This record gives sequence, structure tokens and C-alpha cells, in this order.
Amino acid sequence: MHNSLIIIDDFFPVDQAIKLFDTVKTLDYTHIKIDTAQVFYEFGYTTLQEVEDLFSTEEFFNLVNLKLDTSTSSIYEYHISKMTTNNYISMYNDKNDNDQAVTFLYYLNDEWNFNDGGALEITNSISILPKFNRLVLFNNHNKFLHEVTRINSSKARYTITGWLQSDRNKDNN
Repeated sequence: MHNSLIIIDDFFPVDQAIKLFDTVKTLDYTHIKIDTAQVFYEFGYTTLQEVEDLFSTEEFFNLVNLKLDTSTSSIYEYHISKMTTNNYISMYNDKNDNDQAVTFLYYLNDEWNFNDGGALEITNSISILPKFNRLVLFNNHNKFLHEVTRINSSKARYTITGWLQSDRNKDNN
């Protein structure tokens, strides 16, 4: 039986992760704030072709498919986010529109600890520190409720978030 939540530390070679972190820190971020009855979030976001290319490899999709027992071969959507002091994301689950089968989160946060806040909390029972070069994968079909706790630190929290589309219905969209 395959897991529905996978955490992989030291995902990229260290020199590649450092180079990516250095690039992500210099990007311009567009501020976004959503405050509805269902969800609240506020952060800066952007995209970068270099990042999309890193997560659009056959090797990445093969890893995801093996670990989560799914069939994906394309990114439905992704963004790079920068969260700062007092930002958080309230509890919600990722939509499964357009058959977004898998969510991935890749963290680029140097020397982050739980006192800094910004942990990924899943169904109030799992707490994942957004540490440098960590990849988190989860299957959206399990409807994981999750949130990002309030940032308590003056440090910025950088995350690459993406959704992978199931191959089953890819041609129907």
C-alpha cells in the first residue's frame, strides 16, 4: 500500500537548492489576499520558468507516481510564494477540479524552526516544518485538510507550490 503523504528531505543536490534559493529571494512578488468564509490567505506570489522546468521532468513525475500510486505527467498550476510576519493560511483542502491529483510543496527556508511559525499543519495532527530543500507530496483525493500557521518570525517563508494533473482526464480539460 502506498502512502498519501510523503516528505523527502534534501530533495535537490545542495548546490542546486542554494542556487534556486538565491534566485527565489530576488524575485518580485505580487501581493494577494483572500478572505472568505471558507479560507484566508495573504502572501506574495510569482512564477519562474526555471522553477517550472525543475518540476516538469520525467524523473519528478516518476517519483510522484511511484510514491503516491498515481498517474501524473504534467503540472496543472504552480506558484512561488513569499510569506512574511503574521501571514498564514487557514484550514482548507485543495480542490480536485480538473483532476488535480497531487499537491507538491517545496521549501526554501534557511534555518527555520517551529518558533518561526509557518508550519504546514495537516488535519490538526501532523505538523511539517518548512525547512530548506524539503519536498512534501500529498494525494488530493484524500482531501487532506491543511493550513499554514501564522508566521511569527521576521524571516520570509519561501515555498514552491504546485498541483499535478492526473493523466486520466488530462485530455478532457
